[in-house]
Amino acid sequence: MPRGPLEWLEGLRYAKAAVLIGGEGATYETFIVATQRVPVFPIAGTGGDAARAFDHIIAKWRELAPWGIRFEHFNGLLETEIRSEPDARAVSELTVDLLQQQFRFAEEVDSGARDNVFFSYAHQDRAWLESIRSHFNSVPGQQLTLWDDSLIRAGQWWNDDILYRLIRSAAAVLVVTPRFVRSQYISNHELPMLIRQQRANFTRLFWIPVEDVPEGERQALKDINAALDPARPLCRLAPTEANAALRRIANEVVDHVRAESTKSEAERRARMQGDT
Repeated sequence: MPRGPLEWLEGLRYAKAAVLIGGEGATYETFIVATQRVPVFPIAGTGGDAARAFDHIIAKWRELAPWGIRFEHFNGLLETEIRSEPDARAVSELTVDLLQQQFRFAEEVDSGARDNVFFSYAHQDRAWLESIRSHFNSVPGQQLTLWDDSLIRAGQWWNDDILYRLIRSAAAVLVVTPRFVRSQYISNHELPMLIRQQRANFTRLFWIPVEDVPEGERQALKDINAALDPARPLCRLAPTEANAALRRIANEVVDHVRAESTKSEAERRARMQGDT
């Protein structure tokens, strides 16, 4: 490539991941672009832009972390100091292990149908969740997995299961109340992951204004159209009007997931034919 931005950006078109080593400016620009496309693994021990990018990922882990990689593994391995050639060799091998782990996770996700509906809610709003989810049962032929964290079985890594289900979901229903927007876990972990999936066109967010929430407290959702007019949240509607609205939303969610499932299956078959 001729010298300039393309020399460090063109390769991202063909990459499954980006590994950052050192750098003095252009490598950090590569990092900014790469985070929109592929998982990024900066080797912090090489210093420079790689160390800067590593710190950025750690600070915004839920938004920028490579899917399927545990924080402890990423932080503990890539931050290792490199003072000798054996150190460099060891860190290289550890980085390859992380890449293989991420690729296996991505292949597992790609091989499965994205037929889940993910429900995000504050635990104090369980009654609202049940009311909303009950309307999905009236959708003809609906056989989707309607998932929320109450389905996590004893002994499972609950945070990993939430991540796995979120990634396997073509749609997410957000039960937005004052408790929802003030939940530390939702604000710092779950919602950034959901928005990241929306931006990547993997998951469509259907956020339902259930109770009055000041606009300033729902800034994270300001660029995403609500499923209902926030000026008339669910709690302000008459029962018949609320039920009609929820039936409409349920049908929209199911139609979207079905369309995405059909598209994913067509893409999977096309890949299989290409491989043969």
